[in-house]
Amino acid sequence: MRKTPKSLRLHIGLFGRTNVGKSSFLNMISAQDVAITSSLPGTTTDVVEKTMELLPLGPVVFLDTGGLDDSSALSKLRIKKTKKIFDISDIFVLIIESNVWGQYEDFVLNEAVQGKLPCIVVINKIDIVYPGDDFIQEIQGKNKNIVLCSSVDKMNRDSYVEALKKELIRVCPEDFFRPPPLVGDLLPAGGTAVLMIPIDLEAPKGRLILPQVQVLRDILDNDAAAVVVKEREYRHPLDNLKKLPDICICDSQVVLKMVADTPKEVKCTTFSIVFSRYKGDLIEMVRGVIAIESLKPGDKVLIAEACSHHPIGEDIGRVKIPRWLCQYTGMDLVIDVCSGHDYPENLKDYKLIIHCGGCMITRRQMLFRIQQAKKTGVPITNYGICISFLQGVLERVLSPFPAAGDGYKREILKIKRSLKMTVELNKLNSWIKDRIKKEEIIKYQDKGKDFIPEQEIISKLDLNSKKEPDNLRIKDILLKSLEIQTLTPDETAALLMVKDKKILEEMMKTALEVKKKVYDNRIVTFAPLYLNNLCINNCV
Repeated sequence: MRKTPKSLRLHIGLFGRTNVGKSSFLNMISAQDVAITSSLPGTTTDVVEKTMELLPLGPVVFLDTGGLDDSSALSKLRIKKTKKIFDISDIFVLIIESNVWGQYEDFVLNEAVQGKLPCIVVINKIDIVYPGDDFIQEIQGKNKNIVLCSSVDKMNRDSYVEALKKELIRVCPEDFFRPPPLVGDLLPAGGTAVLMIPIDLEAPKGRLILPQVQVLRDILDNDAAAVVVKEREYRHPLDNLKKLPDICICDSQVVLKMVADTPKEVKCTTFSIVFSRYKGDLIEMVRGVIAIESLKPGDKVLIAEACSHHPIGEDIGRVKIPRWLCQYTGMDLVIDVCSGHDYPENLKDYKLIIHCGGCMITRRQMLFRIQQAKKTGVPITNYGICISFLQGVLERVLSPFPAAGDGYKREILKIKRSLKMTVELNKLNSWIKDRIKKEEIIKYQDKGKDFIPEQEIISKLDLNSKKEPDNLRIKDILLKSLEIQTLTPDETAALLMVKDKKILEEMMKTALEVKKKVYDNRIVTFAPLYLNNLCINNCV
């Protein structure tokens, strides 16, 4: 449990005003002097982390924060850091004093509600002032989960810790007790997975990296077998296994080798894509990678890493992905890199975020980062999805995930349709440019004016639409047309507004008589109807 990575621990944030005993509370829970305590307000100047095993809950990490009402010289910076802990906490523990509740407590509770996170209110210092029944009822009206304690009362420490554990177990997120499977649902019990793990400069000495270990453990937990090989030996187990494996998983950097050597009937994917589903939102990240097709020269792309590590020469995030991205787009892009817990506040400045697999942060932290990207309208994807897309094999490595694969196909189809429309529009514009010439149009204008008076036509139609047609006037217009006289725009507009069935029948008879007077019984092909002012009369 001591070596459990923080990404697999329950994150419990301790919040409250200065001097309410947050650090003393942490020291009591851990039975150690983890945090410095003092009667002076604002003693905790930075976030204090304490990892521990809190049975029967399991591995947790407590995050002791500075007071929200800090008024010291560095208060703004401290409060800013405290607020960031809101984003990474799975459970809020709000520590207060007896009979004290105000805007700071409401603020923390509101943050928990907004984030849909459980909150436990700890009424501390009951050895000094015990809360009244009215106050407890008031708090229960705001939040049902309450613990009463005195952080300095060592005699009753066990009862206070048990009370906290009881509340933590009651409000703990379900996925902490029953985490979603990494790959266990992708192969049957008794099945086989082949893991291709390159041992290169980035591989830690004497051990595997965390995502590989977690996938391996998940396979074993689900009663399946794993065959682990380097990329050069990949074909050997495939050729020698009596039965083809159920799935093959590789490091993203050797995805081309895996796809080339894996039989088409065998599903395959990458560790990074597996973690995209496990830690975040695979469908959203697959949708995000399509934004690569829309990048323009000078666009900013953010490479986001959840951990801080010393990069080597050919670092995947800082060197390889930027290089592949620029090669694929053929453009000079502005690539920024951020690492660790700090997530940039200026996300809106970027056209795309490419995030690591997130093995060193919790699922909640990863989902929060995805949500921040969506809120600012910036597409987000991850290393493995991006690399597979740039290498042209994303559809293949999404084979274990039908929903994500189908979504990807739909997005690609949209792009193809859009490109086809763009091509057709370019052809049309080219045709218009070649066929419609200004000097030809001028010939058909009357003193520089269009021969089709659009505004006059619109105004006549509008005027006649506001009144009922006068039947006597309509009959006069029809008599005029029988005399083969040209109708005015106003008269034509009046005829268009007729709705009376008898008048419409009379109009049809009149039209037939006019046709016979002019053309007799001949079949006549009329010239094209002028629909706009760009016709140049070049019909064939």
